[in-house]
Amino acid sequence: MQRCQRKRRVENQRNGVEMERDVLNPKKMNGKWKKYVLKTKEYEWEIQQNMFKTDRDMFKTEQDMIKMERDGLLTENARLRRALRSVDQIISDVITRLLARVTNGENSCGWPVLPIYPKKFLKNTGFEPILERNRSNDAIKQCLSISQITFVSCLETRRKELSNAFFPLVLIYKSRL
Repeated sequence: MQRCQRKRRVENQRNGVEMERDVLNPKKMNGKWKKYVLKTKEYEWEIQQNMFKTDRDMFKTEQDMIKMERDGLLTENARLRRALRSVDQIISDVITRLLARVTNGENSCGWPVLPIYPKKFLKNTGFEPILERNRSNDAIKQCLSISQITFVSCLETRRKELSNAFFPLVLIYKSRL
C-alpha cells in the first residue's frame, strides 16, 4: 500500500514537472492544456452539483421544520378548542343548574324567584326585570331563552376574541380543510 502511494506521489511530481516544462513548448502543451481545462471544468461542475444538492437538502429540511411547526400549532389549536368547549359546557351547566334550582325552589317551597339569584348576576344577565315582572314559570322559560341567547352571544364574542388571537392558526386550519 505504501509503495502504491509512493508511486502515485512520484508520478504526480513528474506530471507537475512535465507540465512546467511543456509550458515552454506550445506544441506539447496544447493537448495537455485542453485535458487540464476539461478536468478543471468537470471538477467545477461536480462542485456546483454538490452545492445544488446541499441547497436542495437545506430546503427540504426547512420544509420539514415548517410542517412540524404547523402540526404543533394545529395540535395546540385543537387543544384550545377542546378547552373552550369544556369551559362553554361548564358555563352552560352552571346556568342550567341555577335555573333548575329556581324552578324546583319555586314549585316545591313557593319561594320567590329573586332571592335565590344574586342581584348582580340577574342584572348582568338581564333576568332581573323579567323575574320582577312575572315571578312565574313563564318568567323562568323566558329566562331560559334569554340565557341561551346570552350564552350564544358570549360564545360568539369569545370565538371572535380567540380568532383574533389565533388568526394564523385559523388560517392554517382552514387551509388544511
